[in-house]
Amino acid sequence: MRVLPDFANWSLRRKLVTIIMLSCAACLLVSLSVMAVSSAVSRYRSALQQVSGLADVLAENGQAALVFSDRTEAKRLLASLKDHTEILSAWMIAADGTVLANWNPRGEITAPPADYGVPTQEMRTNFWERRADLYIPVVRKNEQIGYLLLQADFTQQWNEQLTDLGKGLAGAALALTVVSLLALRLQRVISRPIEELATTARLIAHEKNYSLRVPRHGRDDIGELVLAFNSMLEEIQLRDKTLTDHRDRLEEEVAQRTAELLLAKDQAEAASRSKGLFLANMSHEIRTPMNAIIGLSDLALNSNPSTKLRDYLHKIHTSSLALLSITNDILDYSKIEAGRMELVVEPFNIEEVLENVLNLFIVRAEEKELEVVLELDPATPPYLNGDALRLGQVLNNLVGNAVKFTQRGEIHIKVTLVSAEPGRVMLNFAVRDTGIGMTEDQAANLFQAFTQADGSITRRFGGTGLGLTISKRLVEMMGGDLSVHSEIGRGSQFEFSLCFDYPREPGAAVLSGNLHSMRVLIVDDLDISRQMLREILQAWGFEAAEAASGDEALLCLRKANDSGRDFELVLLDWKMPGLDGVQVTRAIKDMVKRSEIRHAPVVIMVTAFSRESLLNAAGDAIPDDILVKPVMPSMLLDAVTRLQGGKVFPTAEQARPQLATLAAPIRGAKLLLVEDNEINQIVTCEYLQNAGLEVDVANNGREGVAALSNKRYDAVLMDLQMPEMSGIEATRLIRQNPAYADLPIIAMTAAVQERERNECYAAGMNDHVGKPVLPQTLIAALLRNIKPSAASAQPDAKSPDNWPDDNLAAELPGFDPEYLHLAIGSDAKLRRLLEHFASAFAGAAGQFDPLWLDDATAAANWLHHLKGAAGAVGAIELSRAAGRLESDLQQEVKNATAKAEFEQTLAATLQTIADYLTDESDAMNANGDYPTAATLAARLRALLEGSDYVPRDLIEHLRYTVPSADGRRLLKQIEKQIELIDYRQALAALTDLETLVQRHLTGEHR
Repeated sequence: MRVLPDFANWSLRRKLVTIIMLSCAACLLVSLSVMAVSSAVSRYRSALQQVSGLADVLAENGQAALVFSDRTEAKRLLASLKDHTEILSAWMIAADGTVLANWNPRGEITAPPADYGVPTQEMRTNFWERRADLYIPVVRKNEQIGYLLLQADFTQQWNEQLTDLGKGLAGAALALTVVSLLALRLQRVISRPIEELATTARLIAHEKNYSLRVPRHGRDDIGELVLAFNSMLEEIQLRDKTLTDHRDRLEEEVAQRTAELLLAKDQAEAASRSKGLFLANMSHEIRTPMNAIIGLSDLALNSNPSTKLRDYLHKIHTSSLALLSITNDILDYSKIEAGRMELVVEPFNIEEVLENVLNLFIVRAEEKELEVVLELDPATPPYLNGDALRLGQVLNNLVGNAVKFTQRGEIHIKVTLVSAEPGRVMLNFAVRDTGIGMTEDQAANLFQAFTQADGSITRRFGGTGLGLTISKRLVEMMGGDLSVHSEIGRGSQFEFSLCFDYPREPGAAVLSGNLHSMRVLIVDDLDISRQMLREILQAWGFEAAEAASGDEALLCLRKANDSGRDFELVLLDWKMPGLDGVQVTRAIKDMVKRSEIRHAPVVIMVTAFSRESLLNAAGDAIPDDILVKPVMPSMLLDAVTRLQGGKVFPTAEQARPQLATLAAPIRGAKLLLVEDNEINQIVTCEYLQNAGLEVDVANNGREGVAALSNKRYDAVLMDLQMPEMSGIEATRLIRQNPAYADLPIIAMTAAVQERERNECYAAGMNDHVGKPVLPQTLIAALLRNIKPSAASAQPDAKSPDNWPDDNLAAELPGFDPEYLHLAIGSDAKLRRLLEHFASAFAGAAGQFDPLWLDDATAAANWLHHLKGAAGAVGAIELSRAAGRLESDLQQEVKNATAKAEFEQTLAATLQTIADYLTDESDAMNANGDYPTAATLAARLRALLEGSDYVPRDLIEHLRYTVPSADGRRLLKQIEKQIELIDYRQALAALTDLETLVQRHLTGEHR
């Protein structure tokens, strides 16, 4: 604690006086302390010496009394102590312990101390207790004759010492008084000029009068300070005058600059508003056609297309979704700049994310003949919790750059499991290429917005330089850091690590436990590709060997045959130096014919090029299966499972969720769609009607408001930008009517910015769905806003997507029931496929015999076509019989037994199909729904007259509701004309169908 806590705020006069007084007091205190201590110690020592001397005299004079035990003499000697006031008690004791005499000022007899018997003289004293005990053994002629004991008290000496100390303190106080008087007088020499200086400074600060001066009293340091202060005032006065002169001119300049700043601010705000309006308009204009692409491709995927067409549609669908995400990020770049970008954490499949990324760039990579390798750690959980859209965007950018800047070589995408704990993993994502690379300076500036490595890069390869900036910030938002390692001319590697939670669900690692172990030969000239496949197979418990070329692969097969450990499976790359995959496949077949190997291995061709290119180049060396690089673990698992005859679990694309199942709680709900875009009307209506919902369409806000007065609806789907009346205006009018206070109104618009969302909610809308509209997202919004009814929750007994029974194995012998349930999924689709198959191969026996006799190659091709068609409808026995006969013909062997078996199986299959279709037709004839048929026919007519897309499910529903033979014939004719895009003939057939339906409704058919 400070002695003077407020000393810094004291006046100069008080400080000087206090310093002088404290200094003098400290000096006096030290001096008095030294004198007092010295005096006390000296007096104490003198008193001890006096007592010791007195004791020596008594001991010398008392020898006779001690020798002769003369008590009288001893008492006389001790009585002489009465003049010594400091002595409290005295004893004279004989050698045998007899007390000869005892004296004290009070005349009392007291016992001597018990420990008086000491061999030598001993003084026991304590300075602070102010007393002393002296024990003296009396010795005469080296013989101890007794003891002399004295007890002394020095209190009187202490009192005298204290008296002297008091006198000293009084003198010190007098001295301090004199010093204080002198200090008060003399401090003015220093404090007066400084106080005058301070007073003048305060006055100047208060009055701003710089003409004041401080008087100078001397030429010492204070005088120099005053002189310098006055000089400073003169300079300030001069500058003040100059500033005053400029002030008038400055006010005018400030007013002018302020006007310019206000103008610039207004221009900046106008530019910002224009930018926001531009982004909003561009968002709407881009999302509207995107809605059509995504919606129509999704509807086409649901219409059971062929395998090749499904692959194309799937790539279109996933690519359009990726384009949508990129568009969103470009439009939302301002959100990233402002730090308002939000992440959505939800479960996702890591393989689907990677597959979507690869689908975007695999064609470009194939055009540049680049090898794209994906290495996914087998221990990675298949399902993770995170923002799949943002992760996919980052990977899209990195892989897209790798493809763009790589002219030859490879692109390696690697996902590594860094660490794992229950429910949480850390994954490292790396994208490496063998492209042009960068210098250290270029890499250092790589993540700045709107910049690339240098200007020449932009000119040569194009691009905005924005993607990597967005990617880095997204990775940082997800808790990672995007870094780059590059070397000019050798390529670059981008990598980042992220942590994900994961649900405890079975994945490929669990499903692979159903496989039995196999010996596999991996043939690929690329080390990374072999390593990736080897790690996947070893994780499944397979025994894997490697070969880097075709010649080495054939050598491995021969050695394995010689050792009795044949390979059961060969994973073979197509494009390799030396022997390519097709040549190796042909060589393997030749080795089997020459019996160089006992067992023909299954050959799966792995290629970075398209399946069609490989099949065209394969000729007679077609492999058992084809996998397109990069190979996903699930792709390889499905291929091996099929080869082993196991059950293949559907992928997310194959197991597309049924909208009717999702919308079951609100089935039958009545919706009003207010939308001006015709394509959006078609797509949305198709989604909702497939989900079992009733939809009416209004073309603008005014029609939507009018429609509400004519019919009760469970919800309204409202677009925003429409002619005549916008969605915002229509919503406000609707909310003015108390009857519609609880009516759910859902914005379904391409306006997705935060400001536009807030406008929707402010106008009275309940929810917001952004375009392009995904069916699951739309159904989820409806489920949030429409209260489910008890009736709607019941499944539709007449749904054409339900199987009539589960006894397919008995009703369709020779067919694979698991395949029918998994791949076809509905009775209506199965019947349609069987009808097409029966129609296409009704005269198959007559078509095949001439080919068998005259052209074995043409016969094999015909069998190959039949085998594929039979497999597509699940006729597994017919497909196998055709495959066996095809294999014989390819080896130039005509096996009559196999031909007879094939013909017998073909006839049985066609008869089974005919019986099944007849039974179904009879069952359906009893359950026709002609009122529904009339409604569906009216919808079909509207679509045909508008030359619009006709959903396949609409035809299926009509076929279910009009089960008679004439109705089926007319529907088949309508479907054929639609496929030929001959809508005029389709309308003519539809007129006949409507007539038939009307006859059933009126009872005229009876």
